[in-house]
Amino acid sequence: MKQIEKAFNFGIGLVLLNNLYLLSGLTRIPNVLVISISLLISIYYTFANWNSVKSTQLLLNWFTFFSIFFSLFLFTIDYFFNESAIRINDTIRILLYAFYFTWTYLLFAEKEQLLNWIKKLAIWSIFVLILQGLFEYYQPYLWTFMLSENVEKRTVGRIAGSLIDSNSYACSLIIYYLIYFKENQSSFQVKKLLALLGLFFIVAYLNDISGSRQGLLLILLFLGYLLFENLSVRNLKYVIIFCGLIVVLSLLFNQQILDYANQNPHSSVGRILSSTDNKASQSNLDREQSIYAGILFLSENYFLIGPGMLNFASRWENFTTVHEPHIGFLFLIVQYGVLSLVLFYIYYLSFIRSSLAKVNMLFWAIFIHIALQPNTVYYAISFFVFFYIDAKYFTVSEMLILPDNNGDDEHVS
Repeated sequence: MKQIEKAFNFGIGLVLLNNLYLLSGLTRIPNVLVISISLLISIYYTFANWNSVKSTQLLLNWFTFFSIFFSLFLFTIDYFFNESAIRINDTIRILLYAFYFTWTYLLFAEKEQLLNWIKKLAIWSIFVLILQGLFEYYQPYLWTFMLSENVEKRTVGRIAGSLIDSNSYACSLIIYYLIYFKENQSSFQVKKLLALLGLFFIVAYLNDISGSRQGLLLILLFLGYLLFENLSVRNLKYVIIFCGLIVVLSLLFNQQILDYANQNPHSSVGRILSSTDNKASQSNLDREQSIYAGILFLSENYFLIGPGMLNFASRWENFTTVHEPHIGFLFLIVQYGVLSLVLFYIYYLSFIRSSLAKVNMLFWAIFIHIALQPNTVYYAISFFVFFYIDAKYFTVSEMLILPDNNGDDEHVS
């Protein structure tokens, strides 16, 4: 029975992490049905394996609890002063992620099994997104027919896979790679190193044709991590030589880089360097307007309260036609007001855990993604990263509980 449960868990995880339920144009299965079944299965197995102590260890559960509790509280207040129109999409989404990852945590008693499961999900997600990206790049119109008819692609002319948004696609792909890299870092062999290097170039290429400047930032974060992790007095001169070599090559091939940017204005490099890409300039303007609108929205609420997650969409649409704030942390403040400080404290705890578990790179990667997108906080990739950080932290602090031969619980020694 455990094998069947693990098969369900893996399949649902792959669907949720990569929004595969949006491929209803191909499968003819309504995405609402897939989400509902996934939620029911996750709830069933969560309570079938229930352990209150272990469940409350996950920071993502605290984030979900306070987000929903604050939203209900703020909706009750807002109900008496404004027209209310509840939208539960984000609520259902984070409930589903919370139940799924709690179930996953309870499913694996041994820490190594859990980390291997996360690594397996990451590498399979990488392959899924690579195949999607290549297919969409070479068959964009056919790919559109494969998506749900209710889905409107947000970034026309740039690959985004089933994640719909190019930034979400690129950042998710890179973050999955970072997790897979970290889980293989302690056992490098020549063949594995070459495979990781080849995979990195594929990921970097797909990021470039996605046009994601956020993804480019994450790639630079990864390269910086590799550089400074090996920084010491003994090899400092090699680091300086390496950096100098990068500068010299950039200067030597400056014209070729500019030519590539101008010929490929929708690429991530082109959107930064090209003088012909008006969409990049418009994107920057839209971001500025959304931030300004968010501050104005806050000022109308005296910078104290917000409508919460349930009533935010209708309140925002009545306030402005501009996109919601394009900074994830401002997005949370606009939704929850001063109550968002509790959610920020949960992020702070995750940062502390990532530092103790030595996976700071993953925290900063999701931090950048959240900071530059409006509602990434409610995406599966955010919950996956915080789940991974918790799993690594529990490994370091020996908080996972294993059953002994008598069926009693004992801490890992």
